[in-house]
Amino acid sequence: MAKRSTGLDEDSPHAKRRKLMGDPAPTQTDIEIHNPNDLRTLLAFEQDLGPHAKQKIQTFKAFLNAIKYGTESVDQLTKRAILLEFLQSGGPSNGRLKDYGVTGLLQSWHFAVQANSESFCSSIAACFALLLKAISSLLEFRDCGNTICRILLHDDQLKLLNHGLSASRHKEHLIDPCLRLLTEVVLFDGGRAAKIVYRQRETTFQRLDAFLSMRRFPQTESDANKGRPSVREIALRYLFANLRLQGRDAKSHLLNNTRIAHSLLQNIADDPARTVHEILTSLRRDILEDTGLSASSKTHFFNEWTLGHLAKLYDYDEVTRTRIDGSVKHAVHAYLTFLCCSPRHGILTTSCSADPIGTYAEAKFVSGNEDPSELSGTARSLKQRKSISAFLKTLRPYANILHGDLILECFRKVPSLVDDYFSGKTSFSFDPKLTATWVGYSRFLLATIQLPIPKMPRQISHEQNAPIKTLINGILPQPLTEKVLTRCLNQSSLLVTFLSVRLLNAAFDKFSKTIGMLLYEQQDECGRATEDSERLIQNLVAEFCSRCPEMKHIIGQFRRCPRDNITFSEAIARLLDLYYETIPLVALEEKLDISAALSLTLKDLDPLHRRHDYNRLKKLELDHLLEVAVRSPHMQWWHRPEESRLTPFTTLLKMHVCSATDHQTVQIPHILETIGRESGVFRSDCHFPALDILALSLRTAQDGDHWEVYDFLDNSLTRLTKKSVMYYELMSDLMAATTTGDSTVRSNIDLLLVALAEQWPHLTQSKPFFVISDVAAWLSAYMHLLEHTHSSPDILRVLREHLESAMTDPRCRAIFDRTLRQPLNPGLRSQLDAALQPRGDSTEDFWTGPMVTEAIKPSEALIPSTAPPERDDHPELYLWTREGAQDAIADGTIGDLSVCLCSQHEAIRKETLMNIHSFMSGLKACGFNERRQIYLLLGELAETAAVIVAEQPLPYFVGALAAALLSVLADPLHFMYTKASKFLNKGPQWDVAKLPSYWVAQVMLHEPTDNEGHYQEIQWLLNVLIDGLRTPVDMEIYRRSNILERLLSMSASPTLPNACFEKVVDLLFRCTYVDGSTTLITRCGLLSWVGSHLTWKEGHGRERLKVLAMRVYETSEKSRANNWSDDEFEAVVHNLQEYQSI
Repeated sequence: MAKRSTGLDEDSPHAKRRKLMGDPAPTQTDIEIHNPNDLRTLLAFEQDLGPHAKQKIQTFKAFLNAIKYGTESVDQLTKRAILLEFLQSGGPSNGRLKDYGVTGLLQSWHFAVQANSESFCSSIAACFALLLKAISSLLEFRDCGNTICRILLHDDQLKLLNHGLSASRHKEHLIDPCLRLLTEVVLFDGGRAAKIVYRQRETTFQRLDAFLSMRRFPQTESDANKGRPSVREIALRYLFANLRLQGRDAKSHLLNNTRIAHSLLQNIADDPARTVHEILTSLRRDILEDTGLSASSKTHFFNEWTLGHLAKLYDYDEVTRTRIDGSVKHAVHAYLTFLCCSPRHGILTTSCSADPIGTYAEAKFVSGNEDPSELSGTARSLKQRKSISAFLKTLRPYANILHGDLILECFRKVPSLVDDYFSGKTSFSFDPKLTATWVGYSRFLLATIQLPIPKMPRQISHEQNAPIKTLINGILPQPLTEKVLTRCLNQSSLLVTFLSVRLLNAAFDKFSKTIGMLLYEQQDECGRATEDSERLIQNLVAEFCSRCPEMKHIIGQFRRCPRDNITFSEAIARLLDLYYETIPLVALEEKLDISAALSLTLKDLDPLHRRHDYNRLKKLELDHLLEVAVRSPHMQWWHRPEESRLTPFTTLLKMHVCSATDHQTVQIPHILETIGRESGVFRSDCHFPALDILALSLRTAQDGDHWEVYDFLDNSLTRLTKKSVMYYELMSDLMAATTTGDSTVRSNIDLLLVALAEQWPHLTQSKPFFVISDVAAWLSAYMHLLEHTHSSPDILRVLREHLESAMTDPRCRAIFDRTLRQPLNPGLRSQLDAALQPRGDSTEDFWTGPMVTEAIKPSEALIPSTAPPERDDHPELYLWTREGAQDAIADGTIGDLSVCLCSQHEAIRKETLMNIHSFMSGLKACGFNERRQIYLLLGELAETAAVIVAEQPLPYFVGALAAALLSVLADPLHFMYTKASKFLNKGPQWDVAKLPSYWVAQVMLHEPTDNEGHYQEIQWLLNVLIDGLRTPVDMEIYRRSNILERLLSMSASPTLPNACFEKVVDLLFRCTYVDGSTTLITRCGLLSWVGSHLTWKEGHGRERLKVLAMRVYETSEKSRANNWSDDEFEAVVHNLQEYQSI
């Protein structure tokens, strides 16, 4: 199909204009600048936006680039001089400012805006930005540059800037130069024109938030824009320049603009690493470290939203995007740590971080909508803490280690944040699940527990709950409840259980340190613990015990622990030790015998079976088990476990002997000597260490293991502890058979030697010769050492004859004779002399604290204080009304109220009786489980007091007994609970005169509730007797009940613990304060009793007995005592004071 013709000829007016085929227009030659006139001609205004005008702009930009970025040369200096002369030759502008030659450029910019030439507008704005940048570092251009900045910020020129800044988002070529120009204006001459920029903020800051959100992503970036900064990066530089150089008000305005803050930090993780580092550096340098900026502005800017978006940088893609300036994750971690934890520069005020715990916990709630400038210091600190706490709850310490480090650092600076953090955080529970999340959370909780103990106020009232709550949450955080920890301990996964045990170990360590610090800091002016501090500690202990798992779960895990996992076994043994050391009442709720575990651990540490790869952990485990064994009343030292050949005592002795030159636990000899003395193996009247002599003999005779010797020794020890009375009778027979014939002389031979001599004939009749020879060698060495210590030579001679008579084999007799006749070698002699040297410390009751040594024995320290006098005020009459029934009983307030019935004032006694009835009425409505027993006890006390208090006080023993029984009945697991309940069934009233004799008979003459709790009950009774002896009336009741005679007879028991004996002595001292000294002499034969005990007591106990005798002499009726003793009373006391041991 042919193309149709238009039908128009060439001359028609509608014909198309024909293209000119002549020569093209001549092009402009390159413009060169040799003097200021050339530059003035170049920048003169022309109404031309064509190629020639653009070429002039490009020529000027090249000229400025040579000045800014060119190398130092004569050409560059010439160009600087040309530019300076050109700028200074400019005429006046509007009669006020010199235009410095920029009038032509400004007119061209106006013309370009009117002509809507976007490229020309962009070029001129870029020229001005480059001009200011080129002359900014040259001092001679300072005045010119400042004037140009003011001209550019004039209203006429602001319209030009607004034309570019108000362009659409896709017209980056218009926005970029204007932002660059404003940045250079702010930066010029140290921010000289920054105030003007802020004054014109309706234009200069109008769309800054929009520019900050204009990112350029690499995947969508065109080839032409690669390498060029995005609008966001240019806007960031503009913002950073203003934050650095603006005044305080201008910076506060920028920080309070939430749109700018959101645009700055929203999706910050999408920025390049270099941009992120620049943002963090600017925020720290220009905001946080700016001391002139108010704290309220910082707090307003760094709110929960801001902190949360900064925290997103923890998940920054380091692999594909980080190339320079180091790790973004560590940079943001350092920044957030400085932001949240620096009291001087961060958002945390000094008062909030340095104030003791509990100050802000009771402050009023701040909603966050208040004006920061109107908040008080405390309210502002509370708002800051609330903002940080809300931010911390958004972090994931179980998944990110840096998150956990940041939270821990905040906890370290503001301890009360621990309570805030865990109280409202429910996103993750600590239910035991073997996942990476659970393991990470356990690591975080362990680090929280291991934080330092926070500073506390000088005085804390026990009624304040905030300090207790903060302290306990720092020790056992809220997720670690009793239920959760119990589930963790009973898990089948060994890792879950091990991590839970580690958490508990750390909590117990911190708890004991906290109690020690409270005791040290919460003291009065005299250095004594105040009543409030004692109540505070009691509340803290009660709260801690309520969060700990029950002892049965710890014991169960200890028994299930695999022996080959030494790390776990050491950790669980340490936890047992901490239970007994820190909360013994909870630990003693369950019976625990660790004899089998202790024997296995000692076997692992045997020199012939020792594995050096875990020797250190096993020694730590042994230390913990020994502490538990000492503190546990159910430890069977003389029971031979199935897994062991020897009893725990003998196994420990063998380790002590074999490890003499090796590193061993320091407490082993103390434990051996203490257990040996309490069990009657070693006599407590020895003036030399019997254990050292025994160990030296075993060490001398041993050549290899010599299990036969330890078998014989272990068998003898076991029989001795089971039938100690029989061996005491054998000792008496031996003493009677000596040449002295004086049975009153006490020997210093241990019962152990008597038991060995008794068992020796059985050994010679049942064992082969090699066993008998080994035992004979050791036994002869033991006796040989005893002979050199001057230990009752007559008794040793009789025992030696007995041993030799049982030997039928002459070879064994030869071993005896050879060993006993030969002198000690010098090395053995020096070891024996070292063992016989007096020691500066005593091993008695070493786990309850060191005793007073002989070098320190002032009389005042040996005499206990007198009975406490009655107080003028009786706070017990009203203190019980401030507490709940259970707390009043547990704290001892009701016990103190019961003692008020013994007051000398009738009004006090009657008011006390009324208060007891009132408390009983309230007791019916409370939910206390033991309320019925407590109600019955108080009812019987009230019935007893009703017929007495109107005429005379109740005896103090009744009040002390009632107070003690209240504590017993409140705890069903108490060892006296059964006997206390039986006592309540006797009748509605008590026979006051017969009460002491009743309880002495129940405790001393009846079997204990617990098979091994006899001495515990005796010690409890002695405490009540001491507390109930305050007046001569009480002394008369004791006299009529024959209490003192029974106690003095009991004290002669060789198995009586030293703690009980000291209590008896304390009771005798108390008698001397209530006119009981004469009764002690005439009715109890106290002086003879003291003399009999002086023969075997030593050290601190010996000195106390002498002081007791002198105290009785000074406070007695001397005339009556002399008549009773035929005038020998004073001489007897003098002889007791001069008495020396045999």
